[in-house]
Order: sequence, then structure tokens, then C-alpha cells
Amino acid sequence: MKKMKIKLLIILLLFPSFLFGFRFINNESPQEILTLFEAYEFARTFLPHDYEFRIIDITSQDLVITNFPEDDIGIDGRKRYWVVLFSKVDTKYAAHILIRNGLLYSLDWRRNNFNGIESLFAPEDLILDSPEALQLAIKFANEQGQEFLPAKEWAFGHHFVLQMNFCDQTGTYIPIFDVTGADKFGNFSRLWINLRTLDMLYINNFQ
Repeated sequence: MKKMKIKLLIILLLFPSFLFGFRFINNESPQEILTLFEAYEFARTFLPHDYEFRIIDITSQDLVITNFPEDDIGIDGRKRYWVVLFSKVDTKYAAHILIRNGLLYSLDWRRNNFNGIESLFAPEDLILDSPEALQLAIKFANEQGQEFLPAKEWAFGHHFVLQMNFCDQTGTYIPIFDVTGADKFGNFSRLWINLRTLDMLYINNFQ
């Protein structure tokens, strides 16, 4: 009976691997602080090659820690903590990957509502990394006569989100690079960059 329980436990632990394929890989990135593209490439190494996966979204993240060094707060487009969410195409499975300090922190397989291939990032949509997106956001803000600074109280520095945004006017999904920061008064500020045109699509808090 004891051997049966051990075998059953092993099967349960290995079931996700049988479902998505075995991969034995290094769970450490070459550096601890990553750009969005570096986080994406690192996260992709944990996906099985036998299936097609596409990005649902990628988000930089803060932990409840104070006194961040300047190189941790995104002022150069690099962050220490990332969340990468992949959809297994044509299924209701998604890979939820957390990266912290250049290491794989967790990988969870979750149920996900698949809204069609057009709701996911195509490879050709990945044209702008976080350092370039930040510089573009600063440029757009300056053109409005505003500053775009790292946040200090409600968040740590700049943040970056890659997401698909459904446009009611056209009835289609648009790949968006969402960059957040603060204005000169420290208020929340956000810019959306259309990745297909590199135009500014939306500005919050710039008057």
C-alpha cells in the first residue's frame, strides 16, 4: 500500500510534464535585472517545443520592498521582477511564469479563456523592448510639455506592460506597450504605444 501511494504521488507530480513535455533546463538567467525582451526570452526556455505558445501579456512587477537601488526601478527599462503569461494556442491552458532576480521563481499551468489567435501577440508584434519604449514614452510626454519620471510612492520607478487591447471602433486587437511613471508632481501617468504604428495611442494624466 505504501509503494502504491508513492507511485501515485510521483504520477501526480509529473502529470504536467507528461501533458506538456519534459524539459531539463537551467533556471538562471545570465543577469538579475532584465529588459522585457530578456524576460520573454528567458521565460520561453521553460516552454515545451512540441506546442505553439504565444504571449498573452508581460508585466513588470514590484515587491513590497523599500530602498530599491536605482538600477532596480526601471529608469533604463530594466526590472528585477517580471510576470510572463503564455497561451498554449487553440487550448484553454496558459503558462504563468514569475521571474525574480534573474531566476525562475514559479511556473504554473492554468486554465485560460482562449479568445482566438488574434487576441495573442504575433512574433512580428514584438518590435519594441522596454528601454526603447521608455525613451519613446519620455519623448511623447516632452512633446506635450510634460515630464515622465519614475514613480516614488505608489510604485517603484517605471513599469512596463505588453498587452493586447481590443479596439471597439475597429473590432480588432491592437498590440500595446503600456509604460507608467509619474508627472513632475508625483502623480500617476501612463502612456500607451501602438506597436504597429509606434504612435501614441493613449495618455493618462497629461493635461
